[in-house]
Amino acid sequence: MTHRADPALVMANHGNSSAKVRLFGGHVVSARVINPRTQKPQELLYAGQDLTDPKLRASHFGCPAGADGFGISNKHGATRYADHEIRISEETDHLVLRANLGKAAIGVTREVILDDNSVGIMDTVTNLRPPSGGESEETSLLSHLYLRRGSVTPSSEHPITLNGETIDDTLREKGAAQRIVDGTPHLWTGFADINSAMIGMPDGSRIELTASINGEPVDGALLWAPPGEDAFCVEPVVGLTDESNRGYVIPAGSLGMLVATIEAV
Repeated sequence: MTHRADPALVMANHGNSSAKVRLFGGHVVSARVINPRTQKPQELLYAGQDLTDPKLRASHFGCPAGADGFGISNKHGATRYADHEIRISEETDHLVLRANLGKAAIGVTREVILDDNSVGIMDTVTNLRPPSGGESEETSLLSHLYLRRGSVTPSSEHPITLNGETIDDTLREKGAAQRIVDGTPHLWTGFADINSAMIGMPDGSRIELTASINGEPVDGALLWAPPGEDAFCVEPVVGLTDESNRGYVIPAGSLGMLVATIEAV
């Protein structure tokens, strides 16, 4: 029998905006906000239709960001498959979830903060070992964001753009956009220089993404698209290269906080 995931959801609300999170895996399956230009609702995120799918394609956290021996891949660690507990909060627009990782030496929390035009996703990894004599945690962190690209298929006439440039121009690599849409991930190291991107979708909608790690620049962002689906993934990441997925070090008793904010513009 194929294992199915518990589809239980929790919701955040802020005015006319809303967000939904699946407790299994901490997947953010919806973030519906008001576009300030059109004053109409805009869905920022994509999620697959089957919410019982353990490998649901929806925005989740990766720690580590890849699997040993796989390099840059879509294998994103145990948190993607962990049950999350909702922590009580009086703020209906701010969800706080904790991943149940058993006796692991790290603790992971995910916070989803909703505003009129944006959603913020904050993933915190704490090294639970004692500060005195405890081992450091060598890992990588990734916010795998499934952005809704609209029903228009990317093409030369309707491209996905990053800060006003085509993906090929941004990566300085001819054919990169097509390979990404066909399912091959690319690491955009240039994102580290700006830590923000104005993403233009084929249907004319725009999203601004900003990211940081402990208030500092991230290492870059993975770019990827699941073939045949209404999604484009921009994934802020630290500690991941072609050779290693353990390049980010969290000393004992310390934490790493990866923050991504997605805004309709």
